[in-house]
Amino acid sequence: MRATGGVRPHLDDKILASWNGLMLGAMARAYAVLATKISRGGGENLTFINRKLWDEKTRILHHRWRDGERDNVQLLESLCLPFVGVMDLYEATLEPEHLDFAIALAEAMITKFCDGKKRWILAERREARGLICA
Repeated sequence: MRATGGVRPHLDDKILASWNGLMLGAMARAYAVLATKISRGGGENLTFINRKLWDEKTRILHHRWRDGERDNVQLLESLCLPFVGVMDLYEATLEPEHLDFAIALAEAMITKFCDGKKRWILAERREARGLICA
């Protein structure tokens, strides 16, 4: 960029719950297959999700974290993908605290995104009108 005199683009360094969930699942599955210390990386990823994105009091998993600040956006993918990643880590390690956290994420999904009759998972929070995902 400097050689052409252009403006350097903004650094996109936000951390997303959904992407971290995907990474956690990949690391857990790699550990299950390779039996290497890759689970440590998965554990560190889960620790970050627990400490920075998850709010135990409100049972909210924040979508984005950057520079110590979390957003208040509630997306289904921000709960669903970390849930799958945590379940992958539980299946690879059989550590009960991973299952406990997966259950907490599942309960948050049901509370925030399930219709009143618990037949459908909504793409948006129940309070918002949106598309339905079967």
